[in-house]
Amino acid sequence: REEEIPHVGDFVNYKIFGESILVTRTGEHRIQAFYNVCQHRGRRLREDEKGHATSWYCRFHGWKYDLDGANSYVHDQEDWAECPLRPGDIRLKEVKVGTWAGWVWINQDPNAISLKEYLGEVPSYIDPFEWENGRVSWHETIIAPVNWKVIVEAFIENYHVFATHTGGW
Repeated sequence: REEEIPHVGDFVNYKIFGESILVTRTGEHRIQAFYNVCQHRGRRLREDEKGHATSWYCRFHGWKYDLDGANSYVHDQEDWAECPLRPGDIRLKEVKVGTWAGWVWINQDPNAISLKEYLGEVPSYIDPFEWENGRVSWHETIIAPVNWKVIVEAFIENYHVFATHTGGW
């Protein structure tokens, strides 16, 4: 949610499968996302789940990046003279970002259409419900020793609730 990163430099380290993506507020009205890896040798830049940063720093070889992903420092850059480092090649790799209804949406497909294009006319039906004013009041992560499709199915339909979740109803 956008309110999780209210100030420039606030970030959430979003992990999906083997990827780690730094979703970051880089301007008052700008949110960007970057793969959480240094462009030198692929070391993770941040391990924390969320926080505040003024820049990104690789603790292994010392490469530094501005908040917007631009490389700002390469240690002993003159040693790379035979293999010139072009700024566009060594900036953090960006992930597509869109915002809607208070949510931040990322897409790892660099060829994907924008969120606005993808949603089409859906916002005209949903916006009257003011989801941007909603707030997360509870969040839980569980590891369940079951087929993931069973879990997804349980969240798609609620017919099972009165038989399975009897406590407190």
